[in-house]
Amino acid sequence: MVPSGVRGLLLLLAFVYVVGTVGSKVSAFNLAALIGLKSVDFWHGHWWTLLTFWVLPTGLADFLFNGLLLAMLGGRLERGWSRIEFWTFFLIGVVGSGAATVLINPSSDVALLGIVGGIWGLLTGWLKLFGDEPVQLLGVWSTTVRRAILVMAGASIVMVWVSGGSILDLLTGLSGALAGWVYLTVRWRLNPGIKAQTFQSDRVRKLEL
Repeated sequence: MVPSGVRGLLLLLAFVYVVGTVGSKVSAFNLAALIGLKSVDFWHGHWWTLLTFWVLPTGLADFLFNGLLLAMLGGRLERGWSRIEFWTFFLIGVVGSGAATVLINPSSDVALLGIVGGIWGLLTGWLKLFGDEPVQLLGVWSTTVRRAILVMAGASIVMVWVSGGSILDLLTGLSGALAGWVYLTVRWRLNPGIKAQTFQSDRVRKLEL
């Protein structure tokens, strides 16, 4: 069962996607233009878009793919933490990716949308918490979480290079991962017992299930 925090996040993304799609179809409004993060607009006073851009997926494929990853990755993290801790960590990933975008490319007028930064942040959480655990990659390769995530990162870099995509798109996701990594590192350094509490909470919930 998907925990309430992840479930609420998925419902929010679905609602905003439907609203944005309907508004665009009937030519009533362009939600992407209203809440998308454009670097050039951000530096001219539209600072709130740093907090809103992620709630609107770039399209149906983006919503379905990243929504599935959110349910899989976020579910276990929330069970080990709490709803507030999970939301905090996720938002640090998405906002971190947005902040990196406006800093790296301050003159861009292309709207940034979606939760890719948050997904990479969640991958960082898995890497730091469950990096040595065994996992089946694509159902055929037995490896560890750490190696699987490194393979995914490498595949993303190759896909960007082969498809001729922008390196900025990759940096957006990796910036979310970096933000999550820094947050967890600092948090555990200030309170070393938090990591152990996460593992204990996760084990207890597994037994309850």
